[in-house]
Amino acid sequence: TSELLEVKEDTLIGMINSIRLKKAREEEKKRHPPPGSPPEATAGGSNADFAKELLDLPDERRGQRPGAGEASAEKREAAALPPIYYQEQETVRLLLNYAREEVDEGTLLWQYILAETDEIAFQTPAYRTILDLFRREADQGRVPGADFFIRHEDAAIQREAVNLIADKYELSDQWRDKFGIFVPLEMDKLPQMAYTNLLRLKRCNVERLITENQQQLAKAGDETEMMHLLQARMRLKQLEIEIAKEFGNVTR
Repeated sequence: TSELLEVKEDTLIGMINSIRLKKAREEEKKRHPPPGSPPEATAGGSNADFAKELLDLPDERRGQRPGAGEASAEKREAAALPPIYYQEQETVRLLLNYAREEVDEGTLLWQYILAETDEIAFQTPAYRTILDLFRREADQGRVPGADFFIRHEDAAIQREAVNLIADKYELSDQWRDKFGIFVPLEMDKLPQMAYTNLLRLKRCNVERLITENQQQLAKAGDETEMMHLLQARMRLKQLEIEIAKEFGNVTR
């Protein structure tokens, strides 16, 4: 931990003890406030306050959209969905529509997606199931097509497959010939689309893990557990930085 944080271990422990002492004094003031002072709202626990002060953690509500309470039912439902939902959806959509297309020399889209998502736990049940089914079939030497999911016994899988396979972007040849308008097809930019989407998926996943780490820090019972969680947080933050650098090289 001391190497990761680039400080000596006794310095880190001293910082922890200093903040704990400060918190203890604040708790004492809350229990015995000076005469005439207004009552203070109590916090959810000293560990939560400690973790926030030590790490300068972000507000958990930062993902909320202003005005969501006044939106329509459909918009409220969309606002409630986490960003990772849309990246998982796009990953599965690309997989169902373009699995056998080449995204790099000798690499097909399904191979690329399965390799890049091998250590990512999808959070949306339907998309997780579709990805798991695809991976299971591929492991048996079979690359499932869209029909495999459209005819699946699970009605939820069928619905998702039908919705995701619908092509909303391509213009017909007649439209092009008639109006002379060229709009790049998804096929024309598939490698870039796949790369950018997976990068966003990884970013959302890292942000989710950082939030979980934050919650665990707030409940940490002792310094040993806290240092272990700090070590994990440092790795996640470094990964977050690396992904941000990659985004700097992507035209969005």
